[in-house]
Parts: sequence; structure tokens; C-alpha cells
Amino acid sequence: MNILDRQFSRSGAVNYQRLALLHQICRLLVLRQLSPHLQQYICDKAGYPAIDLSSDELIFEQRNIKQRHYILQLAWWLIARNPHKLKTAIMLKGVRENELYRDLDSDFKDYILRMIH
Repeated sequence: MNILDRQFSRSGAVNYQRLALLHQICRLLVLRQLSPHLQQYICDKAGYPAIDLSSDELIFEQRNIKQRHYILQLAWWLIARNPHKLKTAIMLKGVRENELYRDLDSDFKDYILRMIH
């Protein structure tokens, strides 16, 4: 972690807001009451198989490694390198904009708003 904090990695500076967005999307993917269509939307657009994540009520961090990897794959597809995917998901009701920054501080909300507008 010290190497990442000092930004010695080849990937450049760590964007903590982007990591927080990734985590928030993972959270939304497992909490169906917040964004019930998000997983199906991503699976349809990206060609991933849909796996039933609603069979238990575990939060993202409590899930097994296979499920966490799958959820991260879906979330990363939505935000990696192309903000248009996230904008389109909001426009097509795959995810509600207000759910992206629900329960988060204003800096994070501002980051998302800049990204999608």
C-alpha cells in the first residue's frame, strides 16, 4: 500500500474517487432493492452470463471470491475507460443516478456528476 500511496506503480496515480465509484457500483449490484436492473443491463450489453446474486443477502465484502470477482468484472465494465457506458446506463434506466452517490460525501457526488455530465 505504501508503494501505491507514493505512486511508484506503473499504472500511475491511484484515483481514489474512481475506486470509490467502483465500490459503490459493486454495492448496487448486490443490493437489488437499490438498483434491480443493473446486473441484467450490464450482462445484456457486455455479453456476460447473469448469475443469481439475490439468493443470499450478503454485502459485497462478505461474498466468496468467485462472486466478488464476477461483481468487480461487471462494475469495471461499466466504468473502465469510457464514461459513456455509465451515462448510457443511467439514460436507459439500468441504474438510477441518485443511487450512484447515495450515502456518500459531496466530493464523491461532484466526481460522479462531472463524469456523467
